[in-house]
Amino acid sequence: MKTDILTQYTSARKALLQEQAQLQARLQQINQALDQALDQAPPAVAVIPKSPTRTVRRVKSRISMKAAVLEVTKGNPLSKPEILAAIRKLGFRSASDKPVRMLDNLLYGKNPRFKKDNGRFRPLAETLRTAGTKPVAKAE
Repeated sequence: MKTDILTQYTSARKALLQEQAQLQARLQQINQALDQALDQAPPAVAVIPKSPTRTVRRVKSRISMKAAVLEVTKGNPLSKPEILAAIRKLGFRSASDKPVRMLDNLLYGKNPRFKKDNGRFRPLAETLRTAGTKPVAKAE
């Protein structure tokens, strides 16, 4: 029994030593290839520093779009272009290139708070009750 274990040990050790020798030979080949690659490396490329990025500040509006649209449509229904012109006069500012898309989201969104009659929008009655908005002074 002892001889069986000893023969297993010696054969396993021999196999491991052979594998170690193969791995060392492969590692030596890799090191040689890396040394050759370093000798043939292209010239260093100059790193061009990045220009500092400009921070874009958000345009702050005195009034939210929702409050502005409620304010301007309270008295009489308006069309979309009329609403946009009126809320700009009221002081609403947007950094968006197409503020009409923001208006569309407000008018046609998941919970629309405006009713369309003949292409003109007016706030729903419950919107006026729950809004609790104060009248906004017009911008001069």
